[in-house]
Amino acid sequence: MGNGAHRACAGPLGDRHGLARQPRIHPGHGQAPGAQQRDERSGHGCRTGGSARVMAESFGAWVTALEEDPALAEAGAAMSEAAGMSRRAPVSYSNLSEAELKPRGYDAIFSKDAFFRIIDKEHLLDHLVKALKPRGQLLFTDYVVDAPESLDGPLKEWWDKEPMAPHPWTAAEYQRNLVSRNIEIRVQEDITHRFVQMIRSSWAEYLDHTHNARPPEEMAKVMMSEAELWTGRASAMESGHLRVYRFHGIFHGGKQTRR
Repeated sequence: MGNGAHRACAGPLGDRHGLARQPRIHPGHGQAPGAQQRDERSGHGCRTGGSARVMAESFGAWVTALEEDPALAEAGAAMSEAAGMSRRAPVSYSNLSEAELKPRGYDAIFSKDAFFRIIDKEHLLDHLVKALKPRGQLLFTDYVVDAPESLDGPLKEWWDKEPMAPHPWTAAEYQRNLVSRNIEIRVQEDITHRFVQMIRSSWAEYLDHTHNARPPEEMAKVMMSEAELWTGRASAMESGHLRVYRFHGIFHGGKQTRR
């Protein structure tokens, strides 16, 4: 099949998408044995495509990053063009659930904190699984709730402050829906503690870097809004009702079942 790969990407602390082909990478971010084999991937959560460009540069991948925000997608496309990576790591605007994915065309699909905003996650998983090759990998992180009832109780304040209405599942719902689609779950890990630490330390580093200097008025408004968003998320996670999980599964092909 030749060298190179096509893959997709995930963004930083936000939610994103992407698609790609590349040398196989394990969940621990190490290079797998068949690194020279062409490996096609799809992922979610790319923002301006920084992760896609890093993967393309580091592993010789060909990455197509998908972003649901048109402005971010446009900016990301310009960045890839400026970096001379418009073919190896293009960034495109796309709705993940309706993105045109090559049937049985990808060795891996990955996403970062993106699925919780999608209403019809069963349709989403059907769409993604149809794009996976047999033995293809599905890797993602997402926000989950301890129970659906929490959205009308202890998580209502978090729900109200999210810029887009969240529709999170429980970890058990993900487990059930992945297994019913012939996905063997290799990793189902609660990473909330590390995630909250990352939020707190990122803001501390930012304040330290700026020496608590007051930014221009417009930037101050943006930073205040971001601070409120992430503080609210961290508080909801620390309450125990909102969690962050990491999933890694292997698609075994064949007819999907419903349980």
